[in-house]
Amino acid sequence: MNLIINADDFGLDLDRDIGIYVGAKLNLLTSISIIITNNHKLNFRKKLINSIIKNRNISIGLHVNLTDDPLLSFSSSDLYVKHYLYQKNKEIFWRNALKDNLFLKRINIEVESQFIKFEKTYGFKPHHLDFHNHCNIFSSKLEKIFEKIAIKKKIHLRIPDENFKNIDLKYLNHDLYKKIIDKNLINNENINISCICNKFKDYISADMLLYRWLCQENIVIKDNLDFFGTIYGHIHKFKYLYGDVIKRIPNYKDCQLMIHPGFYIPFISHNTSFSNYQRFKELLDLVCLKFFINIRHKNNVKYRSYINYK
Repeated sequence: MNLIINADDFGLDLDRDIGIYVGAKLNLLTSISIIITNNHKLNFRKKLINSIIKNRNISIGLHVNLTDDPLLSFSSSDLYVKHYLYQKNKEIFWRNALKDNLFLKRINIEVESQFIKFEKTYGFKPHHLDFHNHCNIFSSKLEKIFEKIAIKKKIHLRIPDENFKNIDLKYLNHDLYKKIIDKNLINNENINISCICNKFKDYISADMLLYRWLCQENIVIKDNLDFFGTIYGHIHKFKYLYGDVIKRIPNYKDCQLMIHPGFYIPFISHNTSFSNYQRFKELLDLVCLKFFINIRHKNNVKYRSYINYK
């Protein structure tokens, strides 16, 4: 099995950046996705990336941000039509995407602006393209726009198409997410997109339920990489992460693991609630994952990046 381990959200917070830097230096990562819209400590982050890529075959991609202000050409609220009363910008964006209430020309301009800033800041073209909060899977029109951009730029478009059908409950052991993969819940006629979106305010797992539905029913563009890591990123259980990786070894040729490592620094300010100890735990779990793969499965797993991936 060829395994790509991609760290999302570099550039979001300082402790996230440090955690990803440490993970790269320890050869725990093969790829990094950068959010370019945050100007805080930009020169410092540039030095971190330059240090990471020196003598390392690690891919550096653009993690397009359409939901977390500030953006470059617009505010996030300028990209959609209707302002729903959800707590999170991503949920407002998702609902508008599902309803085809997006200003696609503005989104195209914003993505191009982020490309230009990435190349100007780091001095090279990103090796792959992906999207913060998986915004590209919520609209087929968005997917087509991003596919055209990736073809134009001649880089890999990362598709978060995750298979939730064969999740092993013995690794999960978490009541909330057992409910998410409960077939009776998913197949209930009363559970539909509108119902899920309406539950954003009071149902903590509504976004996971929606994401699961989209992966199974609505993703138009496919690639040849098996994507996983979403549930692990919510429950942070090493036994699930390890079990999910090992389960794929005999069955898949190319896999990509989504991870959000960080370095917990409690006394610095954070842009999001997700820059916390759980992200540090993801970094520690990567150390354990590397150790067990090297000890037990070294001959069956090869690490690769998105560089020159077609």
